Amino acid sequence: MAAFNSILVAVDDSPQSWEALRRGAALARESSAKLALLYVEPAPHGELLFGAQGALRGKDVAPPPEERWCDLASEIRGERVGLHYATGEPGARIVEFARETRSDLIVLGSRARSTPALAIGSCIAKVVVHAPCPVLIVPERSGSASAGA
Repeated sequence: MAAFNSILVAVDDSPQSWEALRRGAALARESSAKLALLYVEPAPHGELLFGAQGALRGKDVAPPPEERWCDLASEIRGERVGLHYATGEPGARIVEFARETRSDLIVLGSRARSTPALAIGSCIAKVVVHAPCPVLIVPERSGSASAGA
């Protein structure tokens, strides 16, 4: 496989996203590439964008997925990995971020099991069509856990 200089992994808290994160971080380690994680929050439609979640967290509550994403990616990559945030339509924001950061690979997770399922209005279809670089689509492993284990 070709070596990469800058890899972008789009993340959310789905099992397929955790698989993409693992694969992207491993590729970054193998290629000695810079690794960036991107979480895109859909634009709010009249509701509150951020709540007071921090105040509601007790000591027995698991850390938010953002911390777990960064910890797992950093552990696999072998150096600290940062998380970037964007708001808007996920497909467009992923492509925009890849262009801005000159990423030479985008890694996305997918639960689609067929080409038609992948193509119908999905974020992945939008990224594949407009990406400035190759896109690696990582399927969810059967039986995988979303907790980053």
